[in-house]
Amino acid sequence: MPDEEIESRYYNQRTGKEEWRCKYCEKTYSCSGGTAAPAKHLTDPPPDGHGLPKSAPRTAKARTIQTLLEQARLTAEENVRKRRRLNDQHGSSIDPDQLEVLYIRFITACSLPIRLVECPEFRAMLAYVNVDVDTWLPGSHQTVKKWIMRQYEDQKEKVKQRIQSARSRIHISCDLWTSPNSLAILGVVAHYVTEDCTLEHHTLALKDIDGEHDGSHLAAAMMEVVDDWGFASKLGYFVMDNASNNDTMMKSLSLALLRQYDIQYNPKFHRLRCQGHIIERAASR
Repeated sequence: MPDEEIESRYYNQRTGKEEWRCKYCEKTYSCSGGTAAPAKHLTDPPPDGHGLPKSAPRTAKARTIQTLLEQARLTAEENVRKRRRLNDQHGSSIDPDQLEVLYIRFITACSLPIRLVECPEFRAMLAYVNVDVDTWLPGSHQTVKKWIMRQYEDQKEKVKQRIQSARSRIHISCDLWTSPNSLAILGVVAHYVTEDCTLEHHTLALKDIDGEHDGSHLAAAMMEVVDDWGFASKLGYFVMDNASNNDTMMKSLSLALLRQYDIQYNPKFHRLRCQGHIIERAASR
């Protein structure tokens, strides 16, 4: 149990079951038993428990909410935009830039439809909380779509700057998989150490792979990612499964780096194999 909110879980490889695991001692509880017992363990006085205040979960959630509000405020201040009021109200109780950030984070984090703003019941609830919402929250899903892309590009630019100024090389883990709607998707994740010595991981792309899944097609998709994010000169190691097309992808990628950037890149040296995939394949035989 890594925190007082009892949110993170531990997968016990011996029993094959999920458990709550206390971060203060070695006590564990089955996830199927609910949260009452582990919560009691945290709040009971020693030696049976750890004597944490019962308000700890609420306090932690309040801190999280405050952090999200502060992040939205800072993001809004960095990207002040001219806006048109949507009615004749002043709307002074709401910062429209901050509203955009918070609303987009809300619908994307919860996978909500962009047409939610067109729902009268939803807008009635917001108006009950604060009537000034109608002054700034758009009534069309098309505007929400523009907001999403705008916020995405703003955040992407920040991540791009962190990647390009990283202390380390940019190491990549990638895998080709089939989506529920039968699309071949290449997922690309970057791992690097920032200027302030923080290890970060970012999903750079989910590339739709058309045609054959051979090494040349995968390398072309990977070069698009490298070009887009601008770290060809800092490209590090790749972690992938043992599929043979990954070997040919690395060779094709090496040739592309040499042709486009005059960069010598050893495909065999920089190709690391996924230990988890090796174990899974061995166990399934």
